[in-house]
Amino acid sequence: MPLRPPRLPSACGPSAMRGAEGCFEVTSLGSAAGIVVYETTGHVGLPDKWAYHIENASPHPHRDLSRMRGNATWGECGSSDALAKLARLKIPTKYVVCRRTDDDDSITEEHVREQNRWANEAFGGRSPWEQMDFDKGRPVSVDMQISFELIDITIVTDIECAQKGFVRTGLLHKYNRDPSEHLTVVIITDDSSGILGQTEFPFNAPENSPEHVVVVSSVGLRGYAQRFGTGMLYDEGDTVVHEIGHGLGLYHTFESGCSDLGDWVDKSCGQIDPVHNFMDYSPDTCMMGFSEGQKRRAWCVFEHYRPTLYQKSLKL
Repeated sequence: MPLRPPRLPSACGPSAMRGAEGCFEVTSLGSAAGIVVYETTGHVGLPDKWAYHIENASPHPHRDLSRMRGNATWGECGSSDALAKLARLKIPTKYVVCRRTDDDDSITEEHVREQNRWANEAFGGRSPWEQMDFDKGRPVSVDMQISFELIDITIVTDIECAQKGFVRTGLLHKYNRDPSEHLTVVIITDDSSGILGQTEFPFNAPENSPEHVVVVSSVGLRGYAQRFGTGMLYDEGDTVVHEIGHGLGLYHTFESGCSDLGDWVDKSCGQIDPVHNFMDYSPDTCMMGFSEGQKRRAWCVFEHYRPTLYQKSLKL
């Protein structure tokens, strides 16, 4: 993600930044024209507000993700040759819209239903494709055998949630009391942080933890930029698709470059960046598919780390 010139607090060390959850690891990818580019995991940020996280963060214990990656369990959900079950996952899903005032209708139930429909198209391998000059054929877009059954839409007036839900995730816990029973997507409508979306990985918390929530900004929701003329490149609704991917255990396609671990999915190093993949950083017009390896990993991670919801969602 593009950031302002680095202000790395010494307490975090030379290869980390301070965020809402304490220090988090970053890798410098280089700089040009005064812009420094860093790679990290789990969220997409809007560069003009990134300083908010450095200036307003409160200290929290650092999660050592590199240590967790060394656990043998990771290998079980790597480049597997066998899908757990040739069936479908129909995941019960609820949406919570946090607005600042009672008369805020920027995100309605109709908008949420359209967003969920789009997510189902994406995970079903049915997203539209606009051919680019560099495309030699249709990009990979498999049926993930996953869909999201919309069971509830709740629109609440909650100023703190609407403004601070990204940096104080505890504010969202009351809207995610049964994480073993359904997937929860919280839409932040008046965000002050500049984040587009963030999601806890399934293996970072117990399956009944309220931290298992997909959090997205309304500005990245399907159709928002067109309705309000924001000029955003994230207008089709792929922010939700991308973040749910993280919620199923998928990393960015560029995770750790071409290292042996990477994103735990077979990749073609040395070839053109998979800009059409939902787990890349691309404008929504480019994103249109998941790979077979990502499908296998998502199924495996979901079964291992959210087993109750997995069994409830499984349709043979």
